[in-house]
Amino acid sequence: MGHNETGLTGVWALATALASEHCRLTSPNLSCNDFGDVGARALAGALASEHCRPTSLDLGHNQIGLTGVWALATALASEHCRLLSPNLSCNDFGDVGARARAGRLAREVWKVRRLESAHAPT
Repeated sequence: MGHNETGLTGVWALATALASEHCRLTSPNLSCNDFGDVGARALAGALASEHCRPTSLDLGHNQIGLTGVWALATALASEHCRLLSPNLSCNDFGDVGARARAGRLAREVWKVRRLESAHAPT
């Protein structure tokens, strides 16, 4: 689903599907869709759901800022989140967002195996 101009309606629909007990999607690629913080917050809610299954998720190039990365970091710390390889490269959260994410991930360092966040502006 990368590079498909998925708007907020599409990302909300995907978040709803990811939180469903019937969803079997494990590696969605949502890169380059520019849905920003609102879309990231919708996905964060799904990632914290007990039914959400993704172990990898590509969110690179989506204009995710501090609010969105904070929501995602909170979801990663959830007991239900199974995400092992989040890709947040080339977003807009800067140093403060990276510190927020790192603080949440430090509590769950055993769970997240690979975190990509290259090229986030500082």
